[in-house]
Amino acid sequence: PVVGAILIFVTSFMVMGGLKTIAQSTPDNKMIFIIGLSFCFGLSIDVVPNLYQYIPGWIRPFFYSEITLSTTMAVFLNFLLRLDEFYQPSHES
Repeated sequence: PVVGAILIFVTSFMVMGGLKTIAQSTPDNKMIFIIGLSFCFGLSIDVVPNLYQYIPGWIRPFFYSEITLSTTMAVFLNFLLRLDEFYQPSHES
């Protein structure tokens, strides 16, 4: 019971800290999409557990945990949707 209570306490602070950070940063549309889609993918592991049963073995570890899948999706989508910012031509002369 003590470990469970500590886990709930720490998780609550982590979630609220993350939400506070997101709320203070005034996210743009891309960031809202990244956060929302990552959150949906994380929830899908619990809501539809058989959805990922045919995932290839080499990528299966990313689908064992909600946090792992959400974090992986957030990093991947952030990289994918912000590629245009990395490849802007430089205007230096």
